[in-house]
Amino acid sequence: MKTIIEEYGNLILYVIAGAAVLGFLWAVIAAAGQFGTAFFDSISSVLC
Repeated sequence: MKTIIEEYGNLILYVIAGAAVLGFLWAVIAAAGQFGTAFFDSISSVLC
């Protein structure tokens, strides 16, 4: 068991870290998209 942890422990940590980074980026992009659409809607409503 110890050898398995030594061999695959870092790989599992890398996979978890990669998934966390991808989830964070997805959340940031989704939030930016929602804010961007609301921002453009407010600008268009003011201009029109």
